[in-house]
Amino acid sequence: MVKFDLILLIILVLLILTTIYAYVVDEISLRLFALLLTSMTISAVILGRRLATGA
Repeated sequence: MVKFDLILLIILVLLILTTIYAYVVDEISLRLFALLLTSMTISAVILGRRLATGA
């Protein structure tokens, strides 16, 4: 479980960094930003469910 959470955290950090970089470099990053928001929402739901079940 801990490994999975760590991998999820690393993926989120990479997505945030690439989104910031793309936003600074390019204006087309709106799609990437939408992707980032979607992935953050999904991971928040996953973590929320895990906390709710106490797993």
